[in-house]
Amino acid sequence: MIETNFFNKTEYDIKAFEQQGKVIVQNAYKYMKVTEDKEISYIFLNNEEIQSMNKEYRQKDYPTDVLTFPGEDEYLGDIFISVEKVIEQAKEFNHSVETEMSFMFVHGFLHAIGYDHMSDEDHEAMFDLQDKILGMKNEL
Repeated sequence: MIETNFFNKTEYDIKAFEQQGKVIVQNAYKYMKVTEDKEISYIFLNNEEIQSMNKEYRQKDYPTDVLTFPGEDEYLGDIFISVEKVIEQAKEFNHSVETEMSFMFVHGFLHAIGYDHMSDEDHEAMFDLQDKILGMKNEL
């Protein structure tokens, strides 16, 4: 089982995202066949806060959509998501905010368990996994 925590540091109401996130993370957990009990946290920020973190930890001075800080042992890590960036990207890609947020939940989860997309091959593998996980039937 995976315990999913949510912390909101924005003015947005994230209740709908919390339920959505629990389902998606549970599906990701099942798909990746993780058998041990784990815990993961999602922290919702605004663009200014995530830009500051992006600059400090990645030396990139712009807001990003998601930053993942992997944990250890039973704690998979902290995933920071900019709600503002998610809304911007949903408009840019012409899909719903819920669809874009789903992508962020899975993307952060995969980073937390060790996936990255630094090479073309890794990028293809990680994004293929995201598509497969997001295609799963929501079972909660």
